[in-house]
Amino acid sequence: MRTLLMFSLLAGVLAFSTAAQAQSTGDGEVIIVKMIDKSTAEWRFEPSDITVQPGDVIQFVQEDVMPHNVEFTSVPKGAELGDKKFGPFLIANGDVYELVIDARFLKGVYDFVCTPHATLGMTGTLTVADSRITNTR
Repeated sequence: MRTLLMFSLLAGVLAFSTAAQAQSTGDGEVIIVKMIDKSTAEWRFEPSDITVQPGDVIQFVQEDVMPHNVEFTSVPKGAELGDKKFGPFLIANGDVYELVIDARFLKGVYDFVCTPHATLGMTGTLTVADSRITNTR
């Protein structure tokens, strides 16, 4: 019985390790964008200019207390984002909105905002490219 329990535990650890490795060795990169309140008059995405390629995943992470979202206000001609045009409001610190750059995202430049804070400068640019470019901001 004890041997069976140890074997089961070892199998579980190996399965977890394999699953974690599969997530980190996927086709795309994971880009983290923080949604932050710098002050009572300055809210922003960090980084605000993002370059991705198809298959990448953007994780918008709520870092403060004011509700934030992601709304695409300008997209390349022919791009039909459907339900990805307007993301959910993230309320609690640590909430995450994950956006997969799939076939809906054509090559080109997309402008996005936090709907309630756009006039306060919470804006960004997403560039979908064909080749890997390192995000520097």
